[in-house]
Amino acid sequence: MIADVVRSREHADQVALHDRLLSALARSTATHPATRPLGMTTGSDEFQGSYDTLGAALAATVDLRLDLLPTVDIRCGIARGASTTLTDRPGGADGPAWWAARAAIELVEDRASKPATATARVWYSADDDPRAPAVNAALASTDQLLAALDERGLRLLAGLRAGRSQAQLATAEKISESAVSQRIRRSGALAIVTAAQLLSELD
Repeated sequence: MIADVVRSREHADQVALHDRLLSALARSTATHPATRPLGMTTGSDEFQGSYDTLGAALAATVDLRLDLLPTVDIRCGIARGASTTLTDRPGGADGPAWWAARAAIELVEDRASKPATATARVWYSADDDPRAPAVNAALASTDQLLAALDERGLRLLAGLRAGRSQAQLATAEKISESAVSQRIRRSGALAIVTAAQLLSELD
């Protein structure tokens, strides 16, 4: 996986942005073990990592986005295949998988520049994987739904992903359980949770 920050130069405090990313990456690595832990490349807002399965990479992606939103948005290119470790430092990998992930993140950036696909943030590139169109359909739908969530909606979704009950979410948000249920239904949060769970099971 290769990812970077959307409109990173618009963040007034670049040091705070960097620290926020490092903290989020550490939490992601603790929750989603990686074969090559996510790490920032030198002198940029880009980070890279690799996982045993496509599902693990996709699960890490959605949870990392939820950790960073709404103040920091990221785009991610995901691919599968062979890779070579040139150095243990972040960015020190090469091979077909990394070039495909690079192509995927560039495609995401291009799609996001068009009004019809402005919410695009994640793409899976794998010419030899017949599942790719279905995976990208799910990712595009998730991107669209995530873009429509406000801060509370994002917190509720993150809570659902973490396995919290609606009663627990209601207590945390200081609203009624009925209000939580209504927001979850109307926002499409359950669809995101279901898609994320199914995608996480891919090998």
